[in-house]
Amino acid sequence: MAPKVGLVLGGGGLAGFAYTIATLKALEDTTGWDPRTAEVIVGTSAGANAGAFLRGGRSIEDSYAELSSLKNNPDTRQRLKDITGDRGAFAALPDSTTARSLVRSELGRGRRARPGRLISAVAPAGPVSTDRVGDEVRPYITEWPDKELIITAIRMDDGARTAFDGSQGSDLIDAVEASSAIPGFFTPVEINGVVYIDGGVHSPTNGDLLLDRELDLVIMIAPMSLHSYGSGVRRINGPLRVFWKRKVAAEVKQLEAAGHQVLLFEPSNSVARAMGPTMMDVDRTSRILNATHRSSKAMFESADSWPYLALLSES
Repeated sequence: MAPKVGLVLGGGGLAGFAYTIATLKALEDTTGWDPRTAEVIVGTSAGANAGAFLRGGRSIEDSYAELSSLKNNPDTRQRLKDITGDRGAFAALPDSTTARSLVRSELGRGRRARPGRLISAVAPAGPVSTDRVGDEVRPYITEWPDKELIITAIRMDDGARTAFDGSQGSDLIDAVEASSAIPGFFTPVEINGVVYIDGGVHSPTNGDLLLDRELDLVIMIAPMSLHSYGSGVRRINGPLRVFWKRKVAAEVKQLEAAGHQVLLFEPSNSVARAMGPTMMDVDRTSRILNATHRSSKAMFESADSWPYLALLSES
């Protein structure tokens, strides 16, 4: 009997998407497990896009092939540059009303205030529309799938997380766009009169949404985290990666305490270097794919991962 797998796909811009696809390809090549068969998928930001592709039937092989061919495919390369803000980001000012509301909400939490939400409140609204993000997904899927897909986003008015799954009457494409609305880069997205931003503001993975599920394995891919502190802390985005690593570690601890087996993927320092500081550089894609392949191969050779790989090989 095939194992019941929960697949948690974290955020991280285009770099995070490339890391996720490369990781899943390495996993599929090694075990034969098809990510499209996951019992439930939780997608955040770039992970929401990857999750929607999977639920729409797009294979990892096809996604990987497209990313691998960017150097020889100028049309696709330019399309991605348009999505990632080739016109420049961080040009707009934040909406003062929503910013003040979110700041008040977080400061009212005292020592429990979440830095990510405070950052989102003071960051610029972002000049880049998420429409093209939705356009990428639309050819593969437009309706909520029969097999569960959860897409995370954050309400701008109070900073609360919303886990879209179709039960709220929301449009799937709108949910993907909202989850992708990186503060300071993309414009926020309105759904049913409520304004939303990137679900990564709450957590880079949101794996805690699977705490109460009956699953044989939870696979968590966290592109914004870091496998080990080491010299990676000294990178431009090192402190932020360390912050997110702690959040991811806390979620893994929660999941394991609830009885789940967790197979966690985090970028090594070499992969983090390949991803670069902005997470949105199209020209780094091939480096990310190559670095992730090497990193995944090394991880799979570790005895710690063998029980999980054996379980997936049963599918």
